[in-house]
Amino acid sequence: MNYTLPRATFDMFAEVLGKDRAETFASAFEQMVSTQRAELAQQLLLDQAQLKTVVKEELRNELVTRELFEERFKFVDKRFEQIDKRFEQIDKRFEQMVNRMDSMMMWGFATIATFSGITIAAIKLL
Repeated sequence: MNYTLPRATFDMFAEVLGKDRAETFASAFEQMVSTQRAELAQQLLLDQAQLKTVVKEELRNELVTRELFEERFKFVDKRFEQIDKRFEQIDKRFEQMVNRMDSMMMWGFATIATFSGITIAAIKLL
């Protein structure tokens, strides 16, 4: 992106230096600013790349790698296995309780139905 001297500034230089000298000065100034901009942009890109590398290295030193995590926390996996086994045991016991409750409910309904039938039959006979 080339830099262009504002028209009002060029006109001011033209009044002071004359039109030919102002054009020469403006051309040299615009070229110098454009060159400086390009160099600065290139330097910023290099600085960005360096910063990215430095940040990456610092993060690498600060963060835990997967291997290190797995090495240091092997007991966590064992603990989760124990928890899973315990949940399986609890699920089995819960299933047994549900089955017992179902059978008790069936016996209760059967008992109520039987005694209701006997009561109705006794009332009809009396």
